[in-house]
Amino acid sequence: MHPRDTRYILVTHEQYAACERFRATETDVPPHDWGFPVIVAQREARILGYLGTYDERGDVVAGPLVMPRVMPRMQRVWVMLRLLEALEQVFQACGVTSYWMTADATDTHYCDILGRLGLVEVHRVTHEGATYVWFLRQIYAAFPVETVPVNPLAFPDLVRLADTDDEEVPF
Repeated sequence: MHPRDTRYILVTHEQYAACERFRATETDVPPHDWGFPVIVAQREARILGYLGTYDERGDVVAGPLVMPRVMPRMQRVWVMLRLLEALEQVFQACGVTSYWMTADATDTHYCDILGRLGLVEVHRVTHEGATYVWFLRQIYAAFPVETVPVNPLAFPDLVRLADTDDEEVPF
């Protein structure tokens, strides 16, 4: 079993149950709502962890990051890094330009790793006796939006401004 054998894949509807079993049996993470997308790290059909997303007042939030209770620290760091990379690839393909992530303020090692990965600490919030750090990460599209080839026939409802006047005309 080697790191090169680890796959980071987008969770399909059928795989949510396996991720939920993993969360319930191998982690201390409480039950949570499921958003989309969710990226799972698998090695030889064994789940090493997953990273979900959810919507918070119209903003994209990455989390929870679910890892097993027992995992060597460096393996945990590499799996976390690859999960974030895979999630950002999905975000880029969808046109997402930024996302939030939270961390327990007492976990200074995890907060330090997030900072080194390019997430910027924005503020701290105390909720039900615990303090959480909110990080923001800016990401950029894999290609400029202006260069995306669009078939206008696929979007008949779109309109554009004519070059010669301000009248709206359909494609």
